Amino acid sequence: MRQSKVRILSECAMMLALSIALSFAVIYKMPLGGAVTLFSMLPVMLVSVRHGLKWGLPTAFIYSLFQFFTGLPDMIAWSLTPGMFVASMLLDYLVAFTVLGLAGLFRKKGAVGCLVGMILACLLRFFVHYLSGILLWVNYDEFIVFGETFFNRPKLYSFLYNGSFMLPETLMTIAAAALLFFVPQAKKVVFGGTDLAAKKPTSETASTTETASNAADTSASSEEEHSVTCPCCSAHFSYRGVSGKCPYCNVLHVWGETDTNKKDK
Repeated sequence: MRQSKVRILSECAMMLALSIALSFAVIYKMPLGGAVTLFSMLPVMLVSVRHGLKWGLPTAFIYSLFQFFTGLPDMIAWSLTPGMFVASMLLDYLVAFTVLGLAGLFRKKGAVGCLVGMILACLLRFFVHYLSGILLWVNYDEFIVFGETFFNRPKLYSFLYNGSFMLPETLMTIAAAALLFFVPQAKKVVFGGTDLAAKKPTSETASTTETASNAADTSASSEEEHSVTCPCCSAHFSYRGVSGKCPYCNVLHVWGETDTNKKDK
């Protein structure tokens, strides 16, 4: 049964609100944008993991708009040129946070595939921030990161600056996701109510189903009357149930197989 779109929309809204709330739980903030937060990326990525890119990407895009408007006062304070402002808006906010919606790219591959997709989404976000650092700050002669000064090295600057908050943020997010995906009780909550909850029958399940089917056939056979020919004396007789004795030579006849050695003495 297909899930109601209203139900999924409600879930997306709740996950989006949770990500927004967690984004205010800042562990530390960088001076020119970027921060380590308390798992703020996780709820948005879970939307993509649970319901696919169709729902994950729009949810992540709305989250990126919130991040942009939250960072807008800082961008104004930096006195960026119009071109740098637009580029920063796209790379540091809209694109960087929208790629989190790609977390469900490998959702059909199980828990491991979901983790790989989330790692990829985090790496893509880092890469977009890295590009922003190279393209926007390439004309600056001097860069300072954690008290260290870098001259004319925007690539190294961007790598260190963006890695300083994206690495711990990614590690925390993936660790939390691993707990959700591999702890049975949590996994049931994460994947319950989605198309991922329908699993292919395992060999054990198939064996159990086959046994139950055979038992049902046996039960049905026990209620039927069978007319047979005795393999020993060729007499015709009838019996009800799964087995019966020939009234003439006492050979036991089992429905589905005939054992001529089972003769009463």
